[in-house]
Amino acid sequence: MKAGHLGTALVAIIIILSLAVGDGFARGGGGGGGSHSGGGGGSSGSSSTSRSSGGNYNNCNTQGILGMLACTGVLLVICAVVAYTARIFFGIGDYFRKMQLSAALRRLKAKDPLFNEGEFILRAQQVFIDLQLAWSRNDLHPVRNLLSEKEFNRWNDQVLEMKAKGQMNVLEDIQIKGMALHEIILDTAGLDHLKVKIEASMVDKTLDAQGSLVKGSGAATAFSEYWFFARGALARTCPRGSEPPSIACPACAKELKSGTLACPSCGTVVSSLSYGWVLNKILQVSG
Repeated sequence: MKAGHLGTALVAIIIILSLAVGDGFARGGGGGGGSHSGGGGGSSGSSSTSRSSGGNYNNCNTQGILGMLACTGVLLVICAVVAYTARIFFGIGDYFRKMQLSAALRRLKAKDPLFNEGEFILRAQQVFIDLQLAWSRNDLHPVRNLLSEKEFNRWNDQVLEMKAKGQMNVLEDIQIKGMALHEIILDTAGLDHLKVKIEASMVDKTLDAQGSLVKGSGAATAFSEYWFFARGALARTCPRGSEPPSIACPACAKELKSGTLACPSCGTVVSSLSYGWVLNKILQVSG
């Protein structure tokens, strides 16, 4: 739970408890007055008792209000302490995440000295734009080398489904508000992963074959996502201006140039992971 959500929840709890405390004191004052009223016998005694009960009722009411205010004040103090503690807790969590990120970045550069965080982010921004535009055209093949096999199949299944319906998901006015490395995960199942947090906005609308609006609007929507870029753990950043080294086809061992998507000899699809960073997964940022 984020600090903002925690604060909202605490305010709601304070309101509920304050109402409960206030209601409890009002019931106590009302009960005392009723009891005194019921004790009156004759007319003279009734008048005296009525005055007495009225005084007790007002006194209890005042005590109830003061008690409610006192309890509310205590709860507000508790709320402030908890909110401050939560802020420190979440701040410490972010601090340790950044420390872990720095350590992982040093390990990555130790095995890949030419890796440059700034250059990677610039490339990731271009990949983000290129993929959105290709998606809008219902044609992912020009950007096939920017996606892992698994992610390409996931995206392409959705494109084929839209084509079958005669629809197109058009993305316009694409704006990247922020993009930064969030986490580095090395040597997992033969892959290195870079988790990138992206904050962006765009116009997202679905059109039918006649260009009529099916879903969405012309208003831009802001969103945050984690994009996971993956690369073979043995791959390295190539010097600027040079070609990545060739690799062997996993099926027939034919030597293939960088960027080859399918072996010309046997037709085996070659994973782009062998050459460099490609998009492997997307997660929405919660909260």
